[in-house]
Amino acid sequence: GDMMLGNYIGDLMQEDGFEYPFQKIEQFPRGVDLVFANLEGVISEKFFGEHFAFSPRIIGALQRHHFTLLSLANNHAFDFGEESFEEMREHLGAADIAAVGHPRKITEPIIREVNGQAIALYAFNATSPDFDLAEAENALYQSTNSFTIVSIHWGIELSTQADSRQREIAHALIERGADLIIGHHPHVVQDVELYKNKLIFYSLGNFIFDQFFLQETRESLAVSLELSSENLTVRLFPLRGGKGQPQLMQQRFVSQWLQELAARSTPHLAEQMRQGTIVLTR
Repeated sequence: GDMMLGNYIGDLMQEDGFEYPFQKIEQFPRGVDLVFANLEGVISEKFFGEHFAFSPRIIGALQRHHFTLLSLANNHAFDFGEESFEEMREHLGAADIAAVGHPRKITEPIIREVNGQAIALYAFNATSPDFDLAEAENALYQSTNSFTIVSIHWGIELSTQADSRQREIAHALIERGADLIIGHHPHVVQDVELYKNKLIFYSLGNFIFDQFFLQETRESLAVSLELSSENLTVRLFPLRGGKGQPQLMQQRFVSQWLQELAARSTPHLAEQMRQGTIVLTR
């Protein structure tokens, strides 16, 4: 989901160290081949301290907590212009963290091979007035031999249900070759849809963010993907974050939370979602 490491979260890191946001979840991503999130802001020495500007010192913490891929296709990554955007890409590249996507352009995917399976990850910002669905569809058409994941910034903030435009975009991208869609921007968890046997997570909510005013903005969803030649196995991990420190939700709350998410999602998925694991035949 959305990871914002400035503003009040930045203040907390200045007081308690740059490991602070990850301290309660540090075991979670270990042993995973690829770890991905949407980085909601700008890493910049020059603008650090401004709204949505992060210290370059966060990069060491991101490395130590196993992040390998970050989307920059969102509505804050370009807040300080092209120069700062490119500075951020350089910082991440030097740390061997791949940056994918652009706030205003359709760009090439990042492709990684994991145990012989090619993974193509695209990132699009559909909140941008420059977003061109036809151009995004054409980009996807070139990677049909890979398992294609689309990360996309879209939707209405604080709405727990996807809107008609999100559904239009998601369905079009799946019809052109996307195998999985992961959304963000609404700051709350939205419904999950199964379309042509492909999963759409319309919004994973806030992973790390300083929006503490609603329970829904303090909760998020992490998903893990396991690919085999026959199946895609997706495990659901509800998170709850107080003061910008996400942690796995206490088990006594998980069943009810997943049941509520299943109730507003594709009915065919309901039983699997309540159990926390979705298995699809590829």
